This record gives sequence, C-alpha cells and structure tokens, in this order.
Amino acid sequence: MEVAGREGVVDAPDLRVGLYIQAPGVDYPSHAHDAEELYLVLAGTARWQRGWGGSDEPFTAAPPGETRHHRAAEPHAMITGDQPLLALWVWRGAIDGRYWFV
Repeated sequence: MEVAGREGVVDAPDLRVGLYIQAPGVDYPSHAHDAEELYLVLAGTARWQRGWGGSDEPFTAAPPGETRHHRAAEPHAMITGDQPLLALWVWRGAIDGRYWFV
C-alpha cells in the first residue's frame, strides 16, 4: 500500500513510501529495481539477502526495529518466518525506473 508518492494519499513526486505485508513462510525471490530502497521492520521477522545470483551474501535476520538498505539496482530477496512481516518501505531516486527478477 503506497502512502506517499504519485499513487499515495500524500503526493510526493520524487519519493514513494508505503506499508508492506508478507505472509508467513513466503519466499520473495531475488529481484532488483532502479530505485534505492529502505525497509523498516515494524512487526514479524524476515531473513534478507543481497547480491547477484542470490548467493553473494547469506540470509540475515531482521527483527522489528531493524532496517535494510538496498542500493539502486542491487539484487535482494527475503523470506518471512512463522509470522507475517509488516514493514515500512521507502523508494527514492529512480522511482519510475525498471523492476526485474534476477
């Protein structure tokens, strides 16, 4: 759900901000986008991975209160644990750029 941005409740032409919910046990496969991205974990837990080919960095846990930063075009993936993940996300930079699975 986008809160701020061109499709959000608050108009923000250079930024996108929203809430993200991912069900328990879901594998969000390695992907990348031209926008820089930041996640703030609000509830639940997930394991995150960054890098090309899905194996450059091991999955690391992110409990509530932690952030994850992905540079522009940096591949990343996540897997939720036993509880759903609720996170605040921010895109900045090339927010209208490409999005692709790696």
